[in-house]
Amino acid sequence: MRGMILGAGGMLGDDLVRCAPEGIELHPFTRQDLDVTDTASLAARILDLQPDVILNAAAYTAVDRAETEGESCFRVNAEAVGELGRIAAQAGARVVHFSTDYVFNGKASQPYREDSPTDPVNAYGASKLAGEHALEQRGAEWLIVRTQWLFGVHGRSFPRTMWERARAGLATKVVRDQTGRPTYSTDLAETVWSLIQREVHGVIHVANQGPATWFELAAHVFLRAGRPDLLTPCLTADFPTAARRPRYSVLDTTRLESQLGGGLPPWPAAVDRFRLQFLENGAILGTHLEGFVRVDLIEHPQTVRHELQIVRLRAAANLVELLDAPGNHRRVCRRAGRKRRSGGGRERSDTREKSAPRQITFSR
Repeated sequence: MRGMILGAGGMLGDDLVRCAPEGIELHPFTRQDLDVTDTASLAARILDLQPDVILNAAAYTAVDRAETEGESCFRVNAEAVGELGRIAAQAGARVVHFSTDYVFNGKASQPYREDSPTDPVNAYGASKLAGEHALEQRGAEWLIVRTQWLFGVHGRSFPRTMWERARAGLATKVVRDQTGRPTYSTDLAETVWSLIQREVHGVIHVANQGPATWFELAAHVFLRAGRPDLLTPCLTADFPTAARRPRYSVLDTTRLESQLGGGLPPWPAAVDRFRLQFLENGAILGTHLEGFVRVDLIEHPQTVRHELQIVRLRAAANLVELLDAPGNHRRVCRRAGRKRRSGGGRERSDTREKSAPRQITFSR
């Protein structure tokens, strides 16, 4: 199978590249490689590559700015998606497109199914819904994946911001009257590849298990950081924003669970794995920290607490040493020794281990 990823430089795009199954001839394109709004270049690339599947992770995601930048937002999230569908139909390629819970108005009291009535309350949601409709009407085979509250290692995210504030000792207020399902981009990427291999079509909702408010998500992170005292709840009305947010936008994932025989891991376990991966990458722990920092690890699927871990910072060598608890195994998407071809034709080798030894040393 030949796959093409648009928006490969973003949070989800990065994980889609790393989690691609063996045997995929992968061609990832960042925005710098290929702008999805450049229809002529997009068509030339697709017709030249002749991919079997195109994964469109490119999107305009600045929710508040979209209220005043509607033209730019719709150009990326709607018009470009329609053109992608038209070109893909000509090339005989399937399109996997990502959408959002913001296509719903948030007035429901039960999780939204794929066929629930849509009614976006902000410009971003309206643009994503327009993109769904544009793709559906262009004649290509398509899969629309609606997800929500995405967080991942590559780029900024709410859990990362909460961790950084907790570690910095900053008092923080977080809204408690918006509810959704936090979703780890790594879990989403793995699931999407599984859906592609099963040739699933139509609209499908993908999110980690369990609803949460933003405050509950923040509370989990602050507790892991040992600073729950810094966090207090507030209401949406206390912090008005340019764009309205749906109050309750929990996605129903029954269709996903029937397709795969089960759902994604619970969001608390996903947040813990996300945090551990950040620690391994040296993305959270700064050089200003000294000595030892203890971290408790929750492992999916058992979600049982392992022994406290020790993360030792070696400032002089600029290394981080992670001493693992016995029996722990890391879930890493990237396969050892694999090579992938980037959009520019360069090859790179992936060399991460599949499981953690007793001691791991790596550069930050």
